[in-house]
Amino acid sequence: MNPKPPVQYVLVRADLPIVIQLVQVGHACGEAIQVAPISRETHIRLLHVADEAELRAHSSKLAAKGFHHALVCEPDAPYNGQAMALATEPSIERISALGKLFYHLLPASFLSDRKFYCDFECAEMDGACSK
Repeated sequence: MNPKPPVQYVLVRADLPIVIQLVQVGHACGEAIQVAPISRETHIRLLHVADEAELRAHSSKLAAKGFHHALVCEPDAPYNGQAMALATEPSIERISALGKLFYHLLPASFLSDRKFYCDFECAEMDGACSK
């Protein structure tokens, strides 16, 4: 029987541009790791929160319950210190407790932005995009 794989929860603000979201997810995942290397079997659960206030509220809940996590704040303009994303440390312990904290959040979806899709498809198809 294989042991359960580690899980890393990642929360990112849905109100940010997609490219900024992706960069901040990378930062959060890396900063949350305390013991390296992590398992190749790690499952990442990427979830959207509405905005900075909701992200900070989840960070406070995690801290209150003793979960190690990284809250990434962007120091540069135009965000000037705003919280952008957070990630928990990959773990096999207390995963159900984490799931209960985040059960109501939707998986992050970058597919709802038609322009992003079309721009990507156009680039992939040498500009032959049907809009």
